[in-house]
Amino acid sequence: MNFGPILKSLTAPVDLAGVVDDSIIVEGAALDAAQASAEQLLTEILPDLAWITLSDWERVMGIIANPELTLVERLRNILGKFYGRGLSKAFFTRLAALMGQIITITDYMEPRCGNARCGAVLCSDADKWAWVVRGLVPSDDYARAGEICSGERLGGSSVNIETIFTALKPAHTLVYFEYAGSVS
Repeated sequence: MNFGPILKSLTAPVDLAGVVDDSIIVEGAALDAAQASAEQLLTEILPDLAWITLSDWERVMGIIANPELTLVERLRNILGKFYGRGLSKAFFTRLAALMGQIITITDYMEPRCGNARCGAVLCSDADKWAWVVRGLVPSDDYARAGEICSGERLGGSSVNIETIFTALKPAHTLVYFEYAGSVS
């Protein structure tokens, strides 16, 4: 919307010989900028499309801002916390898919009569509440226009997944991450 003509229509109907034309142009441009800013904020009501309000979302979600993270990593941390309201393995699998990783989560099986089978992975009392996250692929993010700024480092999403899983997992659960045949 262009506010210049609207402001011009609000002036006196007499010819002022261009006395207020410069003011109308400046004020109209300021109102146009305010309108564009308000429309941008409307798109950032939810964190999915947040760029301008990224630091506000971090503050609201209780995330300590890390200046070493890229914009994409910061947004993923916010989305993980915002949508992180479940504690099931299915939730974490969907969360990893949101971050571009296809994973499986399995439990160590506690050896009990009737549930232990030949070849099954057994656990000790310390590992009774442990998950193994398999399928993580160490990958580098590609720089995409509008998602990364000049000078920001490129990082892999798998490290971000480890951070988010560790923050959101049930307190009594240990999580082991397996990359390409190795456990970390």
